[in-house]
Amino acid sequence: MCKGLEIRKTVPISGLNLSLDELPGDSWIFAISTVVWREVWKYGPRGWRYTQLDIGHALAALGISAHVHQCSIEVYDPTNLDFIHDCFGLQSISQLVDSDHRELERVNLLIQISPPKTENLAFHLSQHGIRFLREFHAQNAEFLGTPNRIFSRSQHPENWPFLNAIQTVSEIRQNPPEAILGGAQPEEIPELNQIYSDEIRIRKSIRKRRSVLSFDGNSKMTIAQFVRCVSGTLVDFHPVAAKSLDFVRGECAPLVFGIWVHRVKGLTPGLYLIISDEGLLEKLQQEFLDSPRENSTGWQRVVNSEIPSWLPLYFVSDHLQSAISDEKSSKVGAKSDLQAQAGEVSCYQKIAAASSFTLAMFAPVNAEGLQIPRGYTYQHWRAGCVGQLLYLQAYEENAGATGMGCFMDDLSSNAFHFKSYHPVYHFAVGIPQTDVRYSPFAYNGRYFPDA
Repeated sequence: MCKGLEIRKTVPISGLNLSLDELPGDSWIFAISTVVWREVWKYGPRGWRYTQLDIGHALAALGISAHVHQCSIEVYDPTNLDFIHDCFGLQSISQLVDSDHRELERVNLLIQISPPKTENLAFHLSQHGIRFLREFHAQNAEFLGTPNRIFSRSQHPENWPFLNAIQTVSEIRQNPPEAILGGAQPEEIPELNQIYSDEIRIRKSIRKRRSVLSFDGNSKMTIAQFVRCVSGTLVDFHPVAAKSLDFVRGECAPLVFGIWVHRVKGLTPGLYLIISDEGLLEKLQQEFLDSPRENSTGWQRVVNSEIPSWLPLYFVSDHLQSAISDEKSSKVGAKSDLQAQAGEVSCYQKIAAASSFTLAMFAPVNAEGLQIPRGYTYQHWRAGCVGQLLYLQAYEENAGATGMGCFMDDLSSNAFHFKSYHPVYHFAVGIPQTDVRYSPFAYNGRYFPDA
């Protein structure tokens, strides 16, 4: 029995105006909900970004768990369902203490998990699940319990510029333009299935996963480790995460990944890109060629016997003009220009320079992205999914990783001469320093069991 579950509302099945085929049977319906102000009070409007990235992490975690247990997963965006917040017992502003809008909790995603031998194969969240939730909501049974209050101190800010506009615009649903890049159903990559076929290793990695506090700054990853780690960027082709993101395909352009490679055996330190869409590759490379820069050549596809053909890795440059201004250069010390730039664009975080590689996730968040406002939210969810996969694979490689929500937007884009794409997430992967303050937790009396 899960001790973390709290029953808030029960209704008899006999009271639902539904046939047996319209009941979920042995499937489960989850709702991922958030209180945006849990992050916003401290980080301002950037806290909205952190919240959306966390939703992506949670979505990938559920997808990984479903994969390990051989369950199917279906995801639905409930933005247009006006009853959904009440259905899960989330209070409106008028019901909150002092009508404090900072306490507002909202449902962001609905997720159905079905076991491999489910009783009702015909039950689908997008059809029967929504009808089931409507019927559940219509029952008059009261919810048990009252949510805890978060903001009890008056010194917490009550408003931040731009936040209401971001929340309002990002919830607008409309049909995306037909010509959006990356909207087609991608073909499966069999090699990715092999990487994620060892369920015992996945289970171990899940239980070890944590954010690295510091890297050793010397050890190098092998190319094979690097390839397996960055395989998580191909999220649309991914055997674990692709099904979790089916609902966003065609509604937003694919992410682009810029990489500062510092310490990977067999790879020249420098700037690299992973771009899976050929049309987008051509568009962004033209932006690069049209921009002022030191080298005049375009991006080169990396040709290496250890780089598989399914990984669209491109070499950008190994000759960087330091991004560090003169008055700040003394802080950099003996770091290379590459490491200095990776640190600066990541808000001067040393961990970005000491890693094996630091990765930035880019998305169109300007006029192109605003053609589909909800796509701005989806891009962050997608980036959070990639982040969770990077965590998982890093620990499978006996390495470590950490997400970095603080980064310099313009400097990150300028490093790759992007005009239409801007960062939504930064991530560092490498060999961690041993943290003597931490020891693995026990699970059923054992450490990291095989099953």
